[in-house]
Amino acid sequence: MRKGGATAMRKRSYGAGASREPAANENKASIKKGFGVLDAFAIVLIIVCLISVVARYVLTDEKGILHNEPEFSDVAVSILISDVMYTTADNFTEDMVFYLDGSADVVGKLDANFTVTPAQYYTDNENGELVLAYHSEEGGNVDIRATLITEGYFSDGTYYLNGKTLLTSGMTITITDSGGTMKVSALVLDIALVS
Repeated sequence: MRKGGATAMRKRSYGAGASREPAANENKASIKKGFGVLDAFAIVLIIVCLISVVARYVLTDEKGILHNEPEFSDVAVSILISDVMYTTADNFTEDMVFYLDGSADVVGKLDANFTVTPAQYYTDNENGELVLAYHSEEGGNVDIRATLITEGYFSDGTYYLNGKTLLTSGMTITITDSGGTMKVSALVLDIALVS
């Protein structure tokens, strides 16, 4: 046995981890403390991200379209109000303003040329076939065909009432008068630019 016994033996390390300890200590000593290029890059990147989020918020409206305000056009919306009591038609007057039910959005002003006809309905005849019939002209239900003059964004067959609410032919909307006393469902028949 060597002089000094077992305690004097040097400890040797073999294997993959043997050389890593001194290198790790050397790397720790070489790391600079303070502000570096990567720190500056990270801060600039964060600032650019924040600016882009703010710019997107400022430059867009609630529909997500940039603020290039579209030109509004005068538009005629033809509607059909079906099978209502004749007293409802008696309340219709020229220039009456209608609103979307449940909101303050103006649908339009009633044009003078509206027609009131006896309401159509289908019934069985004596042979059991469906036939078109009409309610009585005296005190029966009526159909009202009217045109509302309104303003909105109209392009390529798409119409946004007041620039916000999409209206299309075939859509059923609920409209009310300014006092909220008359509330009816109307079928949108046609949408056209006023010439």
